[in-house]
Amino acid sequence: MNHSLHPTLSMLRLYVAVVCVCTYLGGVAQSDLFISEYLEDGATKCIEIFNPTNTSITLTGSYRLRIGYNGAAPQTLRNLTGSIGPKQTIVACSSGSAYANFQVFTAGPNGNDVVLLEKDMSPIDIVGNIGCDPGAEWSSAGLSTQGMSLVRKGCINDGIGSDPPDPPCDFPTLATEWLGYTAGTSRLGSHDYLYGAISSTTVSPSFCGATDGSIEIIADGNGLEFSINGQAGPFTPTNSFSGLVAGTYDIYVRIAEDHSCFIQGEATLDEGPPIAIEDVHIQSPSDCGINDGMIEIVVNGDNLEYSIDDGATYQSDPIFTNLAPAIYEIAVRTITNSSCTTFGVVTLSAPIIPMIHSVSTTPVSDCAAVDGVALINATPFNLEYSIDNGQTWSLNSEFRNLTSGIYMVIVRNNSAPSCRDSKTITIDSPDYPEITLSDILHVDCKGKSNGSITTLTSGGSGSYHYTWSGPTAIGNTPSPIDLSAGDYSVTISDAAFNQCQDTIENIVITEPSTDPIRPQLTSLADVCELDEPIALNKTQDGITGSWSGPGVASNFFDPGGLNGMITLTFTPEEQWCASEANRSLSVMKAQIPGLMPISNLCITDDPVDLDDVQDGISGQWSGPGVVGNQFFPNGLDGKISLSFVVNAGQCAIDNDLAITVYALANPVLDPLPQLCENNPVIPLPTFQDGILGEWSGVGVQDNTFDPEGLSGTFNLTFQPLSSQCASQAAQPIVVGSSPVLSVTKNNPTCFGKANGSIVLSVSEGTVPYVIDWDIDGLGEYDDEENLSNLPAGRYIVSIKDQSNCIVSDTINLKHPEELSVIAEGKDESQKGAKDGEINLKVTGGSGPYTYLWSTGSTMSDLKNLANGSYSVTVTDRYDCISTTQVTIDFLSCTIPIQIVKTDLSCPQSNDGSIQVIANNAQEPVHYQWSKSNAPDTNQLQELEAGTYTLTVQDAQGCITNE
Repeated sequence: MNHSLHPTLSMLRLYVAVVCVCTYLGGVAQSDLFISEYLEDGATKCIEIFNPTNTSITLTGSYRLRIGYNGAAPQTLRNLTGSIGPKQTIVACSSGSAYANFQVFTAGPNGNDVVLLEKDMSPIDIVGNIGCDPGAEWSSAGLSTQGMSLVRKGCINDGIGSDPPDPPCDFPTLATEWLGYTAGTSRLGSHDYLYGAISSTTVSPSFCGATDGSIEIIADGNGLEFSINGQAGPFTPTNSFSGLVAGTYDIYVRIAEDHSCFIQGEATLDEGPPIAIEDVHIQSPSDCGINDGMIEIVVNGDNLEYSIDDGATYQSDPIFTNLAPAIYEIAVRTITNSSCTTFGVVTLSAPIIPMIHSVSTTPVSDCAAVDGVALINATPFNLEYSIDNGQTWSLNSEFRNLTSGIYMVIVRNNSAPSCRDSKTITIDSPDYPEITLSDILHVDCKGKSNGSITTLTSGGSGSYHYTWSGPTAIGNTPSPIDLSAGDYSVTISDAAFNQCQDTIENIVITEPSTDPIRPQLTSLADVCELDEPIALNKTQDGITGSWSGPGVASNFFDPGGLNGMITLTFTPEEQWCASEANRSLSVMKAQIPGLMPISNLCITDDPVDLDDVQDGISGQWSGPGVVGNQFFPNGLDGKISLSFVVNAGQCAIDNDLAITVYALANPVLDPLPQLCENNPVIPLPTFQDGILGEWSGVGVQDNTFDPEGLSGTFNLTFQPLSSQCASQAAQPIVVGSSPVLSVTKNNPTCFGKANGSIVLSVSEGTVPYVIDWDIDGLGEYDDEENLSNLPAGRYIVSIKDQSNCIVSDTINLKHPEELSVIAEGKDESQKGAKDGEINLKVTGGSGPYTYLWSTGSTMSDLKNLANGSYSVTVTDRYDCISTTQVTIDFLSCTIPIQIVKTDLSCPQSNDGSIQVIANNAQEPVHYQWSKSNAPDTNQLQELEAGTYTLTVQDAQGCITNE
């Protein structure tokens, strides 16, 4: 061994067992690289280099890996390039390895080869012993540099820069700084470490006894696990711990795969503040005698238990139910620390029990009245009230429309209906009167009304009203008289309180059972209604009495105003037990004679004889113009009243007759219409101003007027009939001459076009003129004189002048025959020949015509045309237009073909063939077969059995289908 390569003994590092038992402080990070993993496993040979610093280190130009094979002098394997980040690794492997940042070994180190990491030509870490060959491997305490993965312990923070002494030829830090694992690449690329100090961030529990404290451990390392219970653990890969109570915790950080590398410390969580009761929700019992109160304690926290009996008992639910009214001492504590307790006091109140202070009552106004009032004075507010022992309830404390009687008044709390108070009240009423029967006097003669009843009344106000019922009508009296036999009842009402009543029923007045005597009456003679009153005898059949009936007064009968059979009644006096008797007589009604009517007279009429017997009644006439039963109308005018005076001794009365005498009338004649000489005969009205008559004059015959041949004004005479009592009158009539009409018309220029017009010229007659065209169908004579923009048709016009003379004319507007174009086309003789032609035939319209083809030609016919579509517009001299379109085709042609086919040799074969020979076809010739993918050829082979279709087309467009 060349000892010149080994450092002196004083340069060696003392190698002892390293245990990072540092409370709060771990290994201090160094300033340079070291080898963190060594892998030797046959073809896989890798070196992992770790940067323990907090800065990036540049490799290029400073760092290299060297190897000494089998104790030989080291030689450079690789000059390292690039850089390595803080706490990062790079991996260098042999060329046969599958894992590396870069490959540096052609054949990597074996177990007996030393590996050096140098910086600036000096070693900063050594694996093995320089210049020493250990044989197959370096080994110690089960670790070997052959066939293993060696990983540097996490508390190691720098390399071995000095070569161990030799002899002995050993690797002294193998057992103290390295961990051994089965050879493999799984740990390459990352290095577990633990450097520097640890610290912690703590959050104490939020309140006394709470379990929401937390600790976060802060350490500089990789591959760590953490504990807050010291070395005993448990350990977790996360550095945060929550759900903690107050106390001191032993924090412990170690490398998960190297428990000898750890840092230990301490963290304290202070006890939180006392528990704060944020709120207490209470619900007092809802009603008297009902324990449904509730207390809910509101606290922000977990793991709590609650009490409402000053901590005697606890429960986990903060809500307490089914509670009675009382004072409750509440307590809240944590389950984990019973000393963390907070106290408070709440009160559940009982519902307010209402109290009736007084009830004011108003008695009913009458015995059966329903107007009593009860006003309940009770506290507190918001009560419900009842006066029927709780059957019904009201929010109003005043009750009206009550009957008299005893009431049970109850008030209750609106929100707590079992909380009640009650009181008995009385609604008073007036005293009732009382009536008793004192005496009854019965009827002594059947049919008479001389019974009586006597009553006695007491009580009430002392003033009464009596209501009787029975066969005799009785007034307001306590003791009625003049009663007929029958059943009676009486109801007494207090005058001050008319519904305070008492009643006696079934009061019976009797009468004898035998009928009274009926007197025989003397007869009475018939009379006339005009006779004087006659005396009636007051003694009949020996019985005195009095008479009654129509026309009777003081026992005298007056027939005036009566008519027909009249029945009179004789009533015996009271001392007689006799019944009434009747006697009838006839009263004749006075006749009013019907007078013969006299026709109306004219003042010029002769005297009229008046008959002195009218309707079988004799009499005399009197009145204006009457002399000796004759009437003279001369000198009279208007309505004349004559009287017929009846002669004595007849049951009849005088009557009057009205006669009308007319003065001689001057009739006002209706105006006659203004006529035209050509008007038809018109009738003349024979009833003028209420008078009938006849007409005469020029043109008059049988009360009609004919204007023909007349012109001017003529007076016609109206002669009243002799019976009309009127004078003659005259009326003029005017006859005018007819207007003259001339018409100028312009027909429409095109078929179906509305550009015609009509111009009128009117003369003579009597201006102004009015015009009516039949085009609006109204006949109102309110149209314009001339018409324009007219289509062809028939138009009728009427002209009426001031004299109503009318002249009419009919104008017919005609349009030309419709412009029509017929095109005859001649096709090409063959496609491309351009020998087609079009010839036009034009009819209708108004010549001459002009032509415009779609080709731009203005000729009437076209020649030398190719196949295609052609259109032409033909216009006549009035710009009427007609268009048409013609298609020029070409004559179809066919190609003579010959088919040569060869059938199949057997049913399942495909050796058939077809050959086509096209005669006189112009090349190129195309063949289109129905067989899929068949070529454009005249011959097909290898065909199966079947039907085939073919289209043959040559260059001229001739086509044959087969």
